[in-house]
Amino acid sequence: MKYSRVMREDFLMSEIQTFHLKTKLIFGAETLRELPVQGMPFGPKVMIVTGKRALAETGILPKIEFLLKGSGFQTILFPEVEPEPTLATVNKGLQIARENDIDWVVGIGG
Repeated sequence: MKYSRVMREDFLMSEIQTFHLKTKLIFGAETLRELPVQGMPFGPKVMIVTGKRALAETGILPKIEFLLKGSGFQTILFPEVEPEPTLATVNKGLQIARENDIDWVVGIGG
């Protein structure tokens, strides 16, 4: 189907809008190998954030810890994230991150 310019003028946006996130998301089958490389600029302390179910189903936590610790990183685990995280859960994770002077975060799960 060919593009048609039948749209009403008042329907078009009058300004350019920009939405920028500072967060970098890396995902895919070969992602694990990139963890140590991607974390190097941030510092040695990593918080691994996940839910209990994601850990049990994927079995990926030991691999992540092995890669990170083998590259000189210190890991802190926060496995308490529920499917629809509450503000209380977010605040608890934030408190743990601050208490442990966390440099960066790895999230496991969906």
